[in-house]
Amino acid sequence: MNSLRTLLKKREMTSFFFLILLFAVVGCINPAFLAVSNIAACFNSSVVFVIISVGMAFTIMVGEIDVSVGSCLGMTAVVVGSMICNGASWALAFAVGILIGIIVGCINGFGVAIMKAPSLIFTLGVNGILRGLMFIYTNGADVNNIPKSFKDISAKALPGIKITYYFIAALILTIPTMMVNAMPTDIMTKTTDELKQAAILLTARNAGLIQPTKGKICEGGRR
Repeated sequence: MNSLRTLLKKREMTSFFFLILLFAVVGCINPAFLAVSNIAACFNSSVVFVIISVGMAFTIMVGEIDVSVGSCLGMTAVVVGSMICNGASWALAFAVGILIGIIVGCINGFGVAIMKAPSLIFTLGVNGILRGLMFIYTNGADVNNIPKSFKDISAKALPGIKITYYFIAALILTIPTMMVNAMPTDIMTKTTDELKQAAILLTARNAGLIQPTKGKICEGGRR
């Protein structure tokens, strides 16, 4: 009972109860909203945002922010998409996409944790650089005609939920454990430079995990 009271006092529970209330109110107004197929569609349409937010959550927890994550995602998309269209192996394209996220994360982590630059200012600068690099890489053109077999990866579902959500569940379950084991300090009360570097790297790395699944990727990362 004491554990339940402690759980209910946590600030996160307010957001959780508000979410439940929101579902209930919308469901009363439109019962079709609570249909299993509709809820599954909501989950499936938010895969990209969930993967990004899993990494971003740790950056916010250590009191920093990364506003370059959208451009990091865009850079990954145009590079991986163009590689796939040009006949590169999927394994190589995946590895390059993840590597881009790791490199961007290391740069941001170095600037914020080592150079002591404000995370908002530094990552905003990196955001602008990445957008410029995207324009140079694509020469302002769209990346078109991504093979259907590649796009179908994210369309597979078990059962009704895209297979990428099972990957997200694995990320959510494993990443906190890995960070806690790697960092001896208390993540909620003491933020070391190493912890900041790890959190910011994780945000950009997750952006690098997202591969293009649409038929066209626009210059500048807009899909």
